[in-house]
Amino acid sequence: MLDRRPEESCLDLLHSNNISVLSRGGLAQGLLVNKPPNDYLNYKKEEVKKAVNVIKSFSRKKRTAAQTALRFVLHHPAISSAVVGVRTIKQLKEVVNVTSTPPLTNEEINELRKAVPVNFYEEHK
Repeated sequence: MLDRRPEESCLDLLHSNNISVLSRGGLAQGLLVNKPPNDYLNYKKEEVKKAVNVIKSFSRKKRTAAQTALRFVLHHPAISSAVVGVRTIKQLKEVVNVTSTPPLTNEEINELRKAVPVNFYEEHK
């Protein structure tokens, strides 16, 4: 959610050519789940906090915050899988069970997209 550069620049093109993508960084080093807000890429701490709050608002009964964030990553049809770092068995179970949670609604996806401004590639590494 905090690095949508591929979504803005190439995911639709890849999908239209039947090319799948393996996503990484969907939890923004834990900032979207359990770490205190901090600057991330071109986002300021306040913007990260806003993103976390929107994720939490869609997570309460349906899924955990991590599962909501991963559902956001996986909603694009070009994304075939998401690589996620885990440190505990609890985190592993949470991630493994993401496909058992309800998919995001169009409203939820739109609200998550609006939570932070879009970022674009400014330089390639």
